[in-house]
Amino acid sequence: MDFPRALTEREREVLLLLLPPEGFADVDVYRAQVDETTVTGMCSCGCATINLKVGPGTPPATFVGTPLLPIEARGQDPSDSSLPVEIILFAREGTLDSLEIVYYGDTPPRDFPAARDLEAVTMR
Repeated sequence: MDFPRALTEREREVLLLLLPPEGFADVDVYRAQVDETTVTGMCSCGCATINLKVGPGTPPATFVGTPLLPIEARGQDPSDSSLPVEIILFAREGTLDSLEIVYYGDTPPRDFPAARDLEAVTMR
């Protein structure tokens, strides 16, 4: 796969699920960054985890996370529905940095579950 590339529709939907309106401080800034975000790479294990880069000149958020942002998603592994997955979003220096899938099976899921199949959970 060639990088950088645009977000897929599924990746975009999952990002926006993790950035709900009024979800946390500066979430509107992060939501605006989604339109200016490209995928610069993927996890070497073959899972769906992607590295993100926000376009130059896009304003950073003042809320920077830990770098984990405070909302994650939970669902089922798209390659084995008997296993759970978690989706977490990282930000560095106020910009989106990576979207990670945490999986518990032996085979890495190659795609994120659809946003409609995930439940967003606030981690406070």
